[in-house]
Amino acid sequence: MTEAGPFTFLSADAPTMKVCEGGRMVNTVVMLTVGVNADGHRGVLSLALTTR
Repeated sequence: MTEAGPFTFLSADAPTMKVCEGGRMVNTVVMLTVGVNADGHRGVLSLALTTR
């Protein structure tokens, strides 16, 4: 996000999903943070994947 300014709203979530890794299905957690500024523009602030 360019010219985003301060974020007035933040949302964080960590849903799980199955992905194929090395020929087998594994549970993966997708950690995601989204910010919304005063103009209503949204952007992904962080994204990380981890296996259990």
